[in-house]
Amino acid sequence: VGQLFPISSSAVFLLIAGPWHVRAGEANPTQGHPGGLSWVHGHWNVPLPTDGNVHGWTWFYFMNEHVLRYMNLRVPRDYDTVPLLLFWGLLLAWLLPWSAYLPQSIASMPWRAVLRMQDPAEEDGTILLLGIAGLLPIAFFSFSTRQEYYVLPALPLLAMLIGRWLDREATATETFAIPESLGTSSLRMHRSAMRSAVVLLAVGSAAALLCAFFLMHASAPEGHEDLAGLLQQNPGDYALSFGHFLDLNARAMGLFRLPLAITGTALFCGTLASWWMRSRYQPHHANLCLLVTAMAFLFAAYLGLNTFSPVLTSKHLADAIQREQRPGELIILNDEYEAGSTLGFYLQRNDIHILHGHSANLWYGSFFTDAPQIFEDDLTLRSRWLTTQRIYLWTAPDKMPKLPTRPYIVAEGGGKMIVSNQPNHY
Repeated sequence: VGQLFPISSSAVFLLIAGPWHVRAGEANPTQGHPGGLSWVHGHWNVPLPTDGNVHGWTWFYFMNEHVLRYMNLRVPRDYDTVPLLLFWGLLLAWLLPWSAYLPQSIASMPWRAVLRMQDPAEEDGTILLLGIAGLLPIAFFSFSTRQEYYVLPALPLLAMLIGRWLDREATATETFAIPESLGTSSLRMHRSAMRSAVVLLAVGSAAALLCAFFLMHASAPEGHEDLAGLLQQNPGDYALSFGHFLDLNARAMGLFRLPLAITGTALFCGTLASWWMRSRYQPHHANLCLLVTAMAFLFAAYLGLNTFSPVLTSKHLADAIQREQRPGELIILNDEYEAGSTLGFYLQRNDIHILHGHSANLWYGSFFTDAPQIFEDDLTLRSRWLTTQRIYLWTAPDKMPKLPTRPYIVAEGGGKMIVSNQPNHY
């Protein structure tokens, strides 16, 4: 522990990060009497803010977004938590195909030195740092509310740990000219790698069969069929960031035929070639086969994300507004700000108003006395709609509010549309 210089390292960290946090807290102090965490009737109670009675940035950032979120008490309670097995399973999925070698990589860490409280060798110390830093976020969030992306910081560290074990196994195996000359340790590593290769081949074969099933049963897209219309079948799961993936039935998968074909071919052929090469005591070639498999899968994922992009972004809607807008015109989002937040990014505007979206990330700050008045309701929307000021309304077609006059469509796509109270200029 002393080799990590905990005191001086902590001092440098606070010197760099501290001033910004202090200034942020000073710029956004607590207002009024918001109350604090209390134990009432056998349960922890967190009082909700009211106008002018709200905690400042320091409490919200450190207490609400860290301590209370970990305890599942964060306000507002507008999030869901991923089941623990899915949380762990996605870690293996994101590391594929290399995750098959994760157990060996973790087992090869110098745990004996840790248990005996001994100072490890220089290389072992690096391996321990990678392993512990990679496993700590997974263990930490296993006892907390969690989203699937909370595990992402661990992936590069675990990837380096896996790479180190694969390099050792390949070097130990190929050092000997003939398999019979393998030492006990090298033979043990080779057999362990072969077991993982068999597991990978089974997973790759099953994934290829699943891709083939969807390819055979997927419906061909009808004209300009909008993917967003096919991704509205499990609204109860959309609090998870990957919730829409549960909507990918045979009809929706018809829009992903090329990525499916690439994925199925790569996973089967790549894992088969890797197993074959490793069985012939050529681990470097086997690892190269897995590398090609991973690259092909990433390319298929890229193609899939391109198909998803109209659902994930509002850039095409922002471009339509950019062509039309004039100074002084107002943009209103119908729903939570996060649903159309990319409009503000692409248009470089921070004055967007919200209709029926007094919730989520903007909710807490709205109780400050100096908060901008950006929230609209049906009455204020109606009065603004009838003025000479041009209004651009972002909305999902099935959430179109009742408007006093016929709206003009500016743009639509990806399950979203922009309508206006005035006709288009172009």
